Amino acid sequence: MKESILAFCDFRNNLENCDHLSNGDIQFIGVISYKFNQSVIRETLNVSLGFTTMEVGNITIAEGKKLTSELVHLDFKANFQNYRFSDGILTVTGSSNKLGEYTVEIFELV
Repeated sequence: MKESILAFCDFRNNLENCDHLSNGDIQFIGVISYKFNQSVIRETLNVSLGFTTMEVGNITIAEGKKLTSELVHLDFKANFQNYRFSDGILTVTGSSNKLGEYTVEIFELV
């Protein structure tokens, strides 16, 4: 989990156009690339990063036309998924009964 939190913070530190909310969370427009079950779906959506005490490391992606909570996971936690940060991209990997193994790449739309 420590590596995921470090990647999460590195990603935040690289954001250029984000809104800082009064509770400490951050919102921005992100390009999401979701890979699961030999499918790839890409969509531009609002993303929230949790920085309040109990939510540090939480990521919430807003529902879109293609990426919906009925189809995929849109909420992530650093203690359940693995985060990596490289070249401006936050990569989230995980596994679930719903999707099997999945990879989500998030980068800021600038």
